Amino acid sequence: MADHSLPISTTAYAPLLTTLDGRIDDAAAQFSTALGTQPTNPPTNTIRWNNTNKNWQINNGTPASPNWQALATVYTIDTSGAHNGTVGATTPNTGAFTTLSTSGIASLGASSTMGAVAILSQTNTVADITNKTFSTGSVWNGGIIAITYGGTNSNATPTQGAVAYGTGTAYGFSAAGTSGQILISQGTAAPAWTSSPSITGLTLSGDIAVNGGDVTTTATTFNLVNTTATTVNLAGAATTLTVGATTGTLALRNPDISLSTVTGSNTIGANVTIGNITFGSNNAGYASILFNTASSSSTTGALVVSGGIGISGISYFGSNVIFSGTGAIKLPSGTTLQVTTLLVQIKVLCQQVQLQ
Repeated sequence: MADHSLPISTTAYAPLLTTLDGRIDDAAAQFSTALGTQPTNPPTNTIRWNNTNKNWQINNGTPASPNWQALATVYTIDTSGAHNGTVGATTPNTGAFTTLSTSGIASLGASSTMGAVAILSQTNTVADITNKTFSTGSVWNGGIIAITYGGTNSNATPTQGAVAYGTGTAYGFSAAGTSGQILISQGTAAPAWTSSPSITGLTLSGDIAVNGGDVTTTATTFNLVNTTATTVNLAGAATTLTVGATTGTLALRNPDISLSTVTGSNTIGANVTIGNITFGSNNAGYASILFNTASSSSTTGALVVSGGIGISGISYFGSNVIFSGTGAIKLPSGTTLQVTTLLVQIKVLCQQVQLQ
């Protein structure tokens, strides 16, 4: 091949013709590496065909020190407009592309392959793409991809804040909710966001905090921790506690009721019916009745007892003791009836005092 630094002004006539002929041959062969011996001193920006790499190269170096680099990394064929036509073999499934890129529509034959891997298979009039990865920026101009091929079978828009759900045949997206809402199932319909959920059966494994002011129900009977729990603490910080309506019955079923020692008093503003009641235990405590209603008969006063009173210890009376019944005062044999102060008067209105 020719030396492209020649001819020069001092080149003889005969070598001049040989040099020009060589340079023309190099240009005609596009400086191909397939020619064997390469030309010397190729000018900067000379373009050649590299028959080994199968690409065009450009000399980015100097004539004396060539530096051949790929002219481009991607080669495209314009198939738009007046240039529409067939690229490659005219018979499907024959011919091969090293790189194929198009800005328009490229038609590939049925059962086409890429790198010996099938990329198209065709049944009747439907062509399926398989074993192909689309790079970032690729644009899909085909139809909706079915579920069986990894698609969504829909063109639903994934609204920001929505959730995906299945319609039975395709993927869909719910409407977007607002902050704090709960997603509720609508059965086979699209799920919906709500701020006032109606939940049938709810089991929580942790604590629950109700930061509003009410826990309400529309039921006429409401059971609250009515099973399992044997120790229930209710309203421990309450200084005012209201239980029940102004009518009705409050039933306390426990056989023992303990009122903690507190400063002050407990006020009950209604009639209270109690079966057997025990005040205190075997200690030095006492029970006080602070009513101050005076008594004028056996049915009036601060304490009215319709039955008998049994007292096993010593009894002291700080005022008059009036017996208004028609029976007798019975003192067991050896019993002493003692008056310790003249201010205490025992009025016996009954018919007799009887010693047993």
